[in-house]
Amino acid sequence: MSKALWIAAASCCAAAVFLASTAVAQAPATLSAEQAAALQASPADPPAKKLAGVSAEYEGRHYLAGDEWNMQLFYERVHGLGGGYMGVGSDQAYLLVGWARPEIAWLMDYDDLVPRLHAAYRVLFLESDTPAAFIDRVQTANLRATLKLLDEKLPAEGKADVLRTFKMARPGVVVRFARLKRTLAKAKVPSYLTGQGEYDFVRGLYKAGRIRFMHGDLLGTRGIAGIAETAKKLGVPIRLIYTSNAEQYWGYSAQFRSNIEALPFDDKTLVARTLSTWKRNQDYCYHLQTGASFRAYLAAKAFKIYAIFRCPRNDDELTKRVFFTDAPPASRGKKGKK
Repeated sequence: MSKALWIAAASCCAAAVFLASTAVAQAPATLSAEQAAALQASPADPPAKKLAGVSAEYEGRHYLAGDEWNMQLFYERVHGLGGGYMGVGSDQAYLLVGWARPEIAWLMDYDDLVPRLHAAYRVLFLESDTPAAFIDRVQTANLRATLKLLDEKLPAEGKADVLRTFKMARPGVVVRFARLKRTLAKAKVPSYLTGQGEYDFVRGLYKAGRIRFMHGDLLGTRGIAGIAETAKKLGVPIRLIYTSNAEQYWGYSAQFRSNIEALPFDDKTLVARTLSTWKRNQDYCYHLQTGASFRAYLAAKAFKIYAIFRCPRNDDELTKRVFFTDAPPASRGKKGKK
């Protein structure tokens, strides 16, 4: 997309976008038995033995509640993308899925605890009719009833681990949901926490068997390869990839390049990522890149995310907008942002 078109799109009336996005979601069709089997059968990566971080002080941390506080910056550009979604993280996935409206969603993470938390969320979505009911499930006053519900609805295998993870995550989730609701309301951006349409869509995907949560490592040899093969089998292009700020943890390995190359992109594919600026603003800066541009950078042997984008030096700019890259490296003027 050209810079002029991007600016024009971003200047659309916020109220109109808000009203359109809260429309009742059409229930997705349930996958056939063959499709459902294919979705669930692809190989996963083993859980990580060590959790990385942007520096040594952040290693070993579990991010069971997201700490990216301005995810709404992605909204306008990812809204209604369709296709397939593949992303890391916990609650961030449901924001992006509710906005992008994918046909299939792969929720992956290399931290063993994150897929366990998604297993609990699946039950809460299926058993809660509204965003308010869903949020009530995690509140302290309802903990005993929620644990009883999870105990009844979770499969026996792995149940104890899921319950333990949910109890560990829940206090942070309560804070996360409350702050997200305030931030998104101020920005006039709907979400699964406030908008019935977004909530119904996420819940509908779970009802239709169209969400797979799994152990998946962006650097792994099995998980993304299996997602790529399954997406091709189902005829679903991957339209939105969310890496959080994982790309700050490591350089682009041959395996990572191979994983990205294997995924079925089309001309609408976007990569959504964040870069930690925590010590400057207790948050991140937010970046989108077209799939074609990302692949071009990888083909040009870009070693790390900083060859593609660097956050602005002015703190006031960090969360005012989403930064966007849509050109291959050879044709770019200023490095890093548009």
